[in-house]
Order: sequence, then C-alpha cells, then structure tokens
Amino acid sequence: DDLVNALAGYCARQRLSSASITTCVGSLSALRLRLAGACEFLELREPLEIVSLVGTISECGKGFHLHAAVSRADGSVVGGHIKGAATVATTAEVILAALPALTFSREVDETTGYLELVIRKAWGARWS
Repeated sequence: DDLVNALAGYCARQRLSSASITTCVGSLSALRLRLAGACEFLELREPLEIVSLVGTISECGKGFHLHAAVSRADGSVVGGHIKGAATVATTAEVILAALPALTFSREVDETTGYLELVIRKAWGARWS
C-alpha cells in the first residue's frame, strides 16, 4: 500500500481538516524524494526503514506536506520531501494528531510561488 494515499484517505474518511503526523516507524520498499535544494527526484526501490516521518495534512486529505528520513541496508540515511508514492513493505505505525480547533489549508505564497500552510481557527472552535 502507498502510505501517502492511505494517510490522505484516512483523513478524508474521518473528515479531518487539520492533522499532524507526530511519529511513524515502519518500513518501505519504494520512496520518491525531492532532496534539499534539488529540482530532480531521488527514486529509491530497496528495503528502507522509516527513521522519521513528519508533516501536515489539510483539507480532509486533499493537501499534505510530508518529509521522511529513511535508513538503507548499509545504515546510511537519506531524507527529503516526499513526492509521490511511499510503498509500505511490512508495516507503518503512524501516530496522527487530529487538530479540530484548527483548519489547515494550502494557499499559494506570492513570495515563494509554493502552496504554503495557512492555519486558521476552526469555525465554532473555542479558545481560552
């Protein structure tokens, strides 16, 4: 299964407008990353251990920004922005924090040109 699609699908089914990945352990058999400052992608098709997975999921799974660090069989670690599938090999234990008092969205930032996270108070949410 694809971890990214599974997370987006879960958030859609649960109608989570804002969620954060707090931790994840598991393994992958394939992963596509954009490394820092790079335009091209790194395609990994090998046994990988998830060392870290962090990010935000917005708009009931329609928007997400995920970064991963994975270790290879030789112990080296590579990480970056997930772009595309992250195929689970055996398991992925994800702790997902739902944040119902907030609404996350992705909006184009005029300075960067990228879809950036915008955080707003959810309609009807009470703040003390």
